[in-house]
Amino acid sequence: MKFRKIVTTLVLVSLLLGGCTGLKSTNDRMTEQSVGATEGQTAEEGSTEDAGHAAGQDGKTDEPEVLYSVEEVAFPDPISQIDLREGEKCWYYDAFQAGDMVACSDRGYSGNYENWYFYTQIYDSTADEWVTFDATNNNYKAEVDGVTYYGMQNVYRSLDDKLYTNAYIPDMEGYLCETDQNGFRHILYAIPEIEQEIGGDYEWFLDKEKRLYLYSAEEKTVRCYDAEGTLSRTVEVPGTVYGIMQGNAGEDVYWYGTNLKLRPVIGSLSTGEITAEDNLEELASDYKAVMAGDGTVYLADTQNLFRLTDGILRKVFGFVKNGYIMSFMYDMGQTEEGSLSLLVEMDNCITRLSMTEVDFLPEKQEIIYADLVGNAALAKSIARFNRRSEKYHITLQLPESIDDRASFSQEVQIALGTGKGPDLIGNALLTDIDGYVEKGYLTEVGDIVGESSLYVNGALDTCRVNGILYGIAYDCSFDLVAYSKDTVGDRQTLSLPDFVGLVERSGAEIVQENVSGTGIILNYVLADEKNTDYIDWKNGKCDLSSPDFLKILEFAKKYADTGRAEKDAFAYMTFMGFDELRRVKEIFSYFDGKASLIGYPKENGNGIYVSTDSIYLRAGSEAAEGAKEFLRFLISEEEQEKYASYNFAQSQDDGMSTTMLAKEGAFPVVKSAYEGMIRAAEERDADNVRYLGELPYTEDMVEQIYYIIDHAEPRNAYINQLEGMVEEELEPYFAGDISAEEAAEKLQNRVQLYLNER
Repeated sequence: MKFRKIVTTLVLVSLLLGGCTGLKSTNDRMTEQSVGATEGQTAEEGSTEDAGHAAGQDGKTDEPEVLYSVEEVAFPDPISQIDLREGEKCWYYDAFQAGDMVACSDRGYSGNYENWYFYTQIYDSTADEWVTFDATNNNYKAEVDGVTYYGMQNVYRSLDDKLYTNAYIPDMEGYLCETDQNGFRHILYAIPEIEQEIGGDYEWFLDKEKRLYLYSAEEKTVRCYDAEGTLSRTVEVPGTVYGIMQGNAGEDVYWYGTNLKLRPVIGSLSTGEITAEDNLEELASDYKAVMAGDGTVYLADTQNLFRLTDGILRKVFGFVKNGYIMSFMYDMGQTEEGSLSLLVEMDNCITRLSMTEVDFLPEKQEIIYADLVGNAALAKSIARFNRRSEKYHITLQLPESIDDRASFSQEVQIALGTGKGPDLIGNALLTDIDGYVEKGYLTEVGDIVGESSLYVNGALDTCRVNGILYGIAYDCSFDLVAYSKDTVGDRQTLSLPDFVGLVERSGAEIVQENVSGTGIILNYVLADEKNTDYIDWKNGKCDLSSPDFLKILEFAKKYADTGRAEKDAFAYMTFMGFDELRRVKEIFSYFDGKASLIGYPKENGNGIYVSTDSIYLRAGSEAAEGAKEFLRFLISEEEQEKYASYNFAQSQDDGMSTTMLAKEGAFPVVKSAYEGMIRAAEERDADNVRYLGELPYTEDMVEQIYYIIDHAEPRNAYINQLEGMVEEELEPYFAGDISAEEAAEKLQNRVQLYLNER
């Protein structure tokens, strides 16, 4: 797959309220969670929000933030292009850029961390692939000017935009060597003195004149060498060095990093003096820096880009605010044309952002999306869409806090009733979707989806009203029960009478752990809306006092888990969401490798229930075309794979607030995205299988996963309304206080009244 080159145009302005009067945007209260901003302004019109403070003794300024056009290049996964040894696991731990070149350093291991391997990879843009150099035990060797050299274990970025590495002649001197995707290119000079003098960990940096600087973390020194490799001076540094910077060749060289208090600091390698410290307090401790030819210093952490001029620090660009939610920043440089070049980890891949300052950016149409709960994975999807779209921009609106949810929801309802409100609405805000459709608040979106066979069975049906699709499901979770194949055999379905008979003949003492008699009635008996023996939802009738239902009550009482002692269970219930494929392994382990995930008893089909998060389109929205484009993007195969893979650890790396962690990525609704999920799960668990004796993912497990997504159906939407009355009327019977007949009669009357009122 060719690398993606995406040009986005961004401006930092306050998020507009759009069509939902009175609703605040996310940016008003959760700036760190914002996913972009509306556009179409000049530099003079830029926002003062988060722009800093008035210039003065604090060294900050409230000047408007700067407009940047951003070119985004995402590189293929380097590790996927390494021919790994058997049992080897590998990861990249650092990346560099030098002009047009990008390189990364990889480390691998096999066995129980017994054998280590080292690779250097340099990206070949012509072939769109990483050229891999196996640097383990001098595996890489090449001839330069008739001499064979070994090395390539480390790569160093030079300020002259070239890559350098170590080259060795066995039992002789070491050399500094220029390199590229073709390997060793040019030997600069011998470095025996450096090898003799320096021990332990140290980092290599080269300036624009190919002079070498060695930072020793142990000694807290930087050794400075001339262009021939001779030590010229040693500079003590009061902290940790991240890198060096230089305006022009021949000018002073500076180091940047943190002091002993882990606060950003800049110092001169010519004088040894600290040149900037107190005025860098807005900068995060993990950052990168580059110096322009005019002496201006640009500094960037994963949240913001800053400019340091004449001792004044100014925030000029907010990454998160503009949709660039990155996990890590590897490198930062400046092109000959003056553009900034950042190498970052974003969306689980190495990405280069080329930022060019501009005077004006084109306008995008704003689309307001309101939801009740923050979702870190969805915020990432919104950010990706905003970066890619040339026409549209999604603005996310959320309640300010948990306490504000009720009032926020009420505002949305009022706005919808007046024909206004957000363009897109999350299902958590729509308490009565059937009613909203009847009142004309929502519009159908069936033209967005393709063949239904492309999606998890039943997922789209959760958004249908009278067979018409009014919303788009973008993730799903599953509720089901599993059984031992020793008891259910090869059955693909399980009716309620079959279920009851199998339980009674199995020797099991309870139906399911921690499930009461009421739970058995709700989940195993009444949840199936296709079973009209007890409740006919369509015609509004029930028969809960019949002799058959009385027998079911007696069954539920006999096999309820009262919690008094541990007992043998017939079924194993599981809820699968948030990338919980490991739940399948747990189920198979519980049943000694012989599990059947055919779900709850059901009259027709399988009692495998799917729940979804979904988004609905407001009728009359002026941004309907753009809203549909976003929804198509959200359920594309590529985006579904990214959405589903997002997890808690990644959200923390991205600096997401805990208020956005109410939901991570769940299971995708596009079936083709599951292949990557299963493969990733197998890779994650490989060590647990190898060293902890865990059950590996088997062919049967994978088949069961696909069985779930092929046979899931929407859960009875009305059963939740009955939970309270079922518990109130049946618990006295299960407690032994009244007869089954009395309990059934009371339940019959209450449920029928509810059906009449419906």
